Amino acid sequence: ASVKIGNATATTGADGRFELGNLPVGGATIITSAPRFDPRSESVSLTEGTNAHDVALTPQTLFTYQNAVAYLPPGIAEYKAAIVFLPGLRDPATGNPLDSRGLVRGTSDGTCTIWCLPSELADVKQRALELAGGNVALIGTTTLLDQPADYEKLLQALSQVGAQSLHPELASIPILFVGHSQGGCTAYGFSRAHAARVAGFVTMKGGCHNPGPAAEAASVPGYFLIGGMDAPYRAENITAVFEAG
Repeated sequence: ASVKIGNATATTGADGRFELGNLPVGGATIITSAPRFDPRSESVSLTEGTNAHDVALTPQTLFTYQNAVAYLPPGIAEYKAAIVFLPGLRDPATGNPLDSRGLVRGTSDGTCTIWCLPSELADVKQRALELAGGNVALIGTTTLLDQPADYEKLLQALSQVGAQSLHPELASIPILFVGHSQGGCTAYGFSRAHAARVAGFVTMKGGCHNPGPAAEAASVPGYFLIGGMDAPYRAENITAVFEAG
């Protein structure tokens, strides 16, 4: 770990010990960081002579690559699947872009995705983490369009997060998509092109699904959800794609 107080820095030894000398007496801030751990900043009071201070770092659980955020539950030796939440284009009530990263982070940033209340977000995250025995990574993104370039963005994000976290299996593990509106169309479109990577997909409130042949997606378990209050064009599109596939 790297340890810093003011301009003085040190690197811990294999036993975790560090030493900083010639520091001014009084209040100071000790900043500690290490790869794959969350950085920590603490206030300390230095007195004349020798001072001892223990720092406990927490394993990093959130990893970011471009517009994707991954939550990796701690203590997992090998992840078995990635659950990817794909948001729609924009909130119809506010016009704001949609974003599923708050769900993965466990925070509510005021941008409503599929679930809007903090209790709903927490419930969805908890249920997701119960799948595959808990050996799952959760991925949140900004909107990804139903096009090959955006499929590659997601695949690259999984690969890069795997490199950051020393979990290379993220580059190849199965993906379960939970897609809303445009995200549902993207989940289905991704499955048409990369079925071997998809364990299954859920598409909700879509209206933009590719009406062409199902291609490889025909071999992937999919759940096309139509709500009773959805606009007719959404029901027509989803029904046509389901029946054709």
